[in-house]
Amino acid sequence: MKNAYVTALNDCLLAGMPVETALTELRAVLDKRGHARLWPQIMKATYRILSVKLKRREPAVTVAKEGGVDEAAIKAALERLGVAAATPYATTIDPSLVGGFTLRVKDTLLDASYKRSLKNLYERIIS
Repeated sequence: MKNAYVTALNDCLLAGMPVETALTELRAVLDKRGHARLWPQIMKATYRILSVKLKRREPAVTVAKEGGVDEAAIKAALERLGVAAATPYATTIDPSLVGGFTLRVKDTLLDASYKRSLKNLYERIIS
């Protein structure tokens, strides 16, 4: 039961419904059906799910070292994934990548790192 309310609330909020309207209407439905005790649980679950989904909307780039990849390659990769090249993105550093970069947009990962290339080469050699 709770999951149905959480899903409905998340869908409404992600579709652009004003937060105040969605919460007011949900509260009215819960009171009408006698499920008002679920309110705290629904709020916690909705917050947890939305925080993950909204965080994934911002593109995230991981590079091997500071200034290790030119901006043109990242912008081209963003366009390839259907995101405007001017979109701001978060950058993190992971020295284990050796070189190149990884780009995560929503649920899609584009791995253009040397680590992936070296791993693929190794797997082809040993098989």
